[in-house]
Amino acid sequence: MTPILLVHGAWFGAASWQHVAADLAGRGVSVRCIELPGHGVDPTPPEALSLDGYIDAVLSALPAHTPVTLVGHSMAGIIISAVAARAPERVAHLVYLAAYLPVDGDSLYALSQTDTDSLVPRFWRQEDPAACHRPGSTMPA
Repeated sequence: MTPILLVHGAWFGAASWQHVAADLAGRGVSVRCIELPGHGVDPTPPEALSLDGYIDAVLSALPAHTPVTLVGHSMAGIIISAVAARAPERVAHLVYLAAYLPVDGDSLYALSQTDTDSLVPRFWRQEDPAACHRPGSTMPA
């Protein structure tokens, strides 16, 4: 069975997976929860956060010689998609758990605004929504 890496969403940290990870480990699955920069107990300040930083954190957590199953919740759908695109040989499967499944050029902000059943659009506002699409933007697109 492939190892599983659990990647949390925007409003959580690695601890949000603790019960899932414990259940999987109890079934003999090799499982690890990733703490994204600026989330949970990670001290990265908000001004240093970027989608590339999230992707790099997951890439650095991948085993060198064993492909994994990446499970992404919510925002992490964008992250695991990018990780698989950058290192396809290191990813066996992608699992999207209530996650965004982007197409090339989609931003998290733009996708979140189209989900009419979600509370996210009501509470998340960007001062400059177009910045989410600019190359090199440090906003968590």
